[in-house]
Amino acid sequence: MNNTTTCSFSFTVSGPVTLVNGSGSCKGISGTVEITESYDAILPRIATGKHKGQCNESSSATPVASVGNISGSGKVSFS
Repeated sequence: MNNTTTCSFSFTVSGPVTLVNGSGSCKGISGTVEITESYDAILPRIATGKHKGQCNESSSATPVASVGNISGSGKVSFS
């Protein structure tokens, strides 16, 4: 949890993705693309019990709000 006051968190990850062959309009594609994914969310608070008011970080908790973005760039070719 990045911020326990607002129950919000965010992360960004990046890494290379190798493209091989493909299908349809991307048939024969090859190359490497650097992909970056970022995600931000606000989790709900626990409504009852001894943890009432705390951020619900359970894997089954549905975020109150969230946004994600995936972008990438690199060199590709088609054979």
